[in-house]
Amino acid sequence: MNIGSITPLMQIRNNFASFNKTSFKGTEYVDTFERTTSSIVQGENRAIKWLKETDFVNKSLAETLANSENILGEGFSHVVYQIPGNDEYILRMNKSSVKCDEIKNPEIKDVEDKNLPINIGQPVAQILFDTSDSYMKGYVEVLKKQNGESVGVKPPSAIYIEDTGVLRENEVPYEDASRKDKYERTIHKVAQLPVSAYEKFLEELTIAGEAGYKFDYYNSNNVLVDEDGQAINIIDMDQQKSPVDYGSVLFALTNIEYFNTFNSQYDAAPVSDERKEQAFLDTVEIIDKYVQAMKNQGLKFDRENTSMYFYKLLDSFPCKFYCKSFDYSGQWAKFEQMGVA
Repeated sequence: MNIGSITPLMQIRNNFASFNKTSFKGTEYVDTFERTTSSIVQGENRAIKWLKETDFVNKSLAETLANSENILGEGFSHVVYQIPGNDEYILRMNKSSVKCDEIKNPEIKDVEDKNLPINIGQPVAQILFDTSDSYMKGYVEVLKKQNGESVGVKPPSAIYIEDTGVLRENEVPYEDASRKDKYERTIHKVAQLPVSAYEKFLEELTIAGEAGYKFDYYNSNNVLVDEDGQAINIIDMDQQKSPVDYGSVLFALTNIEYFNTFNSQYDAAPVSDERKEQAFLDTVEIIDKYVQAMKNQGLKFDRENTSMYFYKLLDSFPCKFYCKSFDYSGQWAKFEQMGVA
């Protein structure tokens, strides 16, 4: 994609200087999951079969959860663990659950959706156990593995306590250099993927939507970029019947909400002009490939029900530049020209 000279881009950017004054608060961890291909056999739950054959719950569960080296990622409410020696599943435990050494009288529950033919990192089994509260069961979920690194930076609400603005435990500020590094690195990985990877991503989102699953558009961490597998993968979808909002998906894939923070000169970790330009070019490249993939898949943005997330993308400098328009009508004209509106 030829998007022109960098010099005029810098001149145009000056008109958006006010964008760079925003430095949202938040911070982000890097979580990596591994994906394996597995088929659903009607009537058989492969995860439960493995749990029983290995007696994992009694022999290894507490040890696995107690070892911090097994932690793959940690969010606002959950911690995710790898299972040593298992390349098909991971564990997820609610932070409010009991300590791992309090697992008593465990039982295994089948929660696999046999009607979902793809891997979206969904739960396939629950391990329930007694707690000190006789009215409440603790549980650990067994999820299908996905492969890749989470895209971008998670939203500020997952980093700061919303009522007080105080950093959550084990978090660093939203504008921290480590978060800027991860944002820059992961969107570059996404930009380098072929259009076919975007097509597969859209296809799986569509299948999941038809099966009654909804993507969390607000959190870009629910998208994983698999550089080795040349794929864009999905995790942590909610069971909720809702049409796929392809504009909001692009908002998440670009992590456009972090763009202004990355470019800010008003925080403790400003980046160079060269890094800004690369992030800009990568974002435009992602938009272009995503739109091409939508066109190839026969998909369209919903102009009549444009979400606040898609409006944030439309208002961004990369999207305005891609559409060669600073107003919504010109942007929609571009999308109509591309056959996606």
